[in-house]
Amino acid sequence: MSKILNRKQDKQNTGVLAASLPRRIDPVSTANSIVNTALTNSVDKMRLGNVQAFIDCIKKGDPMACSYCHYNIAKELGRVLGLWDKDIKAVYAYGYDDNTTDEECYEDISSSSL
Repeated sequence: MSKILNRKQDKQNTGVLAASLPRRIDPVSTANSIVNTALTNSVDKMRLGNVQAFIDCIKKGDPMACSYCHYNIAKELGRVLGLWDKDIKAVYAYGYDDNTTDEECYEDISSSSL
């Protein structure tokens, strides 16, 4: 009942009402935005001409390209999460290395693996 009363009182101040309502999030467009921004930033860092050239580097297994891609995805994801929730202060990306060689686990590696 108090929410109904508060909404009636807030009609004059729509900014307060809008700020208190939850935002709808489209996960597909959010993910696309994060990846596209990460790819663009990675292309700039590697001084490549376009995103396709960067993707070709990733497909070839260029460790620098993969590193930039992982870092920039984590960085952009952290930025977006920070916009959604002011309590999020940091996002960390951890690399996993169990000293297994590429040959030993090649069949488990995909282009989308982190």
